Amino acid sequence: MLIYGSKAIHLGSSKPKTGTFPSCESTGSITLNVYRRHSHIFWIPLFPMGKLGRGHCENCNTEFKPKKLDESHKQAYLRLKSESRGPIWQWAGLAIFVCFVIGAVVASNVQDKRELEYLAAPESGDIYRYKAGYSSYTTFKVVRVDTDSLYIMDNSYEVDKYSGIYKIDKEENYMEPVYGVSREQVLEMHEAGDIMRIER
Repeated sequence: MLIYGSKAIHLGSSKPKTGTFPSCESTGSITLNVYRRHSHIFWIPLFPMGKLGRGHCENCNTEFKPKKLDESHKQAYLRLKSESRGPIWQWAGLAIFVCFVIGAVVASNVQDKRELEYLAAPESGDIYRYKAGYSSYTTFKVVRVDTDSLYIMDNSYEVDKYSGIYKIDKEENYMEPVYGVSREQVLEMHEAGDIMRIER
């Protein structure tokens, strides 16, 4: 299966009336073409990779690159190349990537703001994902809240990667005893980066 590749699309053509093609010495028989290549992944265009040119002599049916032309044809090719504009859809993949990054940043900011609200006003049932030690991640569940403390139940299990923490976040894994931790301690854990996420 082709995952990554490149493709050239035709941008424009011109047929100069002057200039002689060296191979057959004919005049006015050359058609100049400009293309723009773009990279793609799964056939979705990512971004342009530059322009290239090709020529064709109708008299001797020869295909060639612009560097083989005489000075008159080279100038005509350079004008055509500078005037040819590629379609904006060749930037589609890059635009999608930029939108994805922006969306991820916005979502992260929203999540951060929401978690600060959860810290300021904790509720029974909140789940805190946190780092318990080196390569050790687990959760605790808030059972009740008072003025200065959270009363929690620990998760009975831990995982060695944060990405796998969802596997242990199950109701049956939260077991007694219930014990209290101060809100100040929870805030310190959050500021230290030990609390990774709060879910409500």
